[in-house]
Order: sequence, then structure tokens, then C-alpha cells
Amino acid sequence: MEPAMLHTIVVVVGVLFVAAVAVGYLVLVVSDLGRTKREPLDPDGQRSLDAHEQRDAQRRVNRGARGGGW
Repeated sequence: MEPAMLHTIVVVVGVLFVAAVAVGYLVLVVSDLGRTKREPLDPDGQRSLDAHEQRDAQRRVNRGARGGGW
């Protein structure tokens, strides 16, 4: 087998491996995003979400009190 042919085979296998890993990672990320949207939060997670929403609402109120948020 010629060295150039061996090099080509190694490069093709490497590219396919990297592509497979990237696709697998994307599949895991997308499936995880879909799962987190459907699953109800545990009490701590819901409390944290409520706290973030309350903080954001308070920031909007404070911005309005300052006159436009600038």
C-alpha cells in the first residue's frame, strides 16, 4: 500500500470519526433541550425559576421608575 493512499484513508476515517462525534453531541444536546421543556421542575428548580422571574420583574419596575431605563 502506498503511503499517500494510507494517508488518505487515515484522513477520511478521522474526518468521519469527528463528524460522528459532533452529530452524537448535537443529538444529545437537542434531546436534552426537548426533555427539559417537558419535564416539570423539582421544588428547588421551581423556586429558582420563580426567583429569577421575580428579579427580572423588579428590574423592569426599577427601570421604569428611572424614566425609560437609560
